[in-house]
Amino acid sequence: SSIAGNFLGGYLSLYFSYANIIFFSAFLSLISFVILPFCFQQEFATAKEQNISINYKKLLTNFNIQSFSLLTTLPYRFILAGFVLFFIPIYMHHLDYSMQKIGQTVMLFFIINAILLEPVSHIIDKYKISHYLLLLSLFIIGTSILGLFYFSDDYYHILICVGFLSVGMSISSCLQIPLIPIILAQECEKFGKGNVIAYIRTTERIGSTISGLVIAFFYKVFQSKIILILGYSNFFILFFTVLFLIKLKFQNYSETSN
Repeated sequence: SSIAGNFLGGYLSLYFSYANIIFFSAFLSLISFVILPFCFQQEFATAKEQNISINYKKLLTNFNIQSFSLLTTLPYRFILAGFVLFFIPIYMHHLDYSMQKIGQTVMLFFIINAILLEPVSHIIDKYKISHYLLLLSLFIIGTSILGLFYFSDDYYHILICVGFLSVGMSISSCLQIPLIPIILAQECEKFGKGNVIAYIRTTERIGSTISGLVIAFFYKVFQSKIILILGYSNFFILFFTVLFLIKLKFQNYSETSN
């Protein structure tokens, strides 16, 4: 749906207004909202029977959970929803590229993503190098975003940057869920693995919701320099992620020694 949706959206926008496309998408989302509860009746019943309870105040004030969310899930959603799906189409439209080329560029992102998900997941399961892959993904993402600013506005240069961005985002996407029980092992034991994952996924959706508004505001203020801001911000996230992983390593070592 990610691949076909972007291609069809760019193609249909040539013949229909943006408003019609948006209303049609909202209609499909409403149908999904109505159907979804009927698909998970058994899961809802099981959760109710288990009488799951959680101290939300402690979960919301847990440093490790909030740090994980701020350093991994939120940046991923900001770049995907705010940069790839919002900024890049506007940026390319500003450069007078056709809607078809814009749709093809976004489609390329998801094609590469779909191709890499399985082999990257296999590497993660086989070699147990999740921490290093997380840092590598942040480096690739930051470098790719900065490439859009420092390279020329040639269409193929944009495709190269978007392609490498998709590689970094693919690695990050494969790590989103598997990293939670690894990095947040103690929190999963304390609050329940399902509750921690549910909270992280909720913050993802919040990031997807507000990312477009945030990117739009910064784009209005800084114009194309927002690419620099996002690129270098990603390297700041990389730096703090290293510090966070080191902190967790010393924390686990201290508790093991005691």
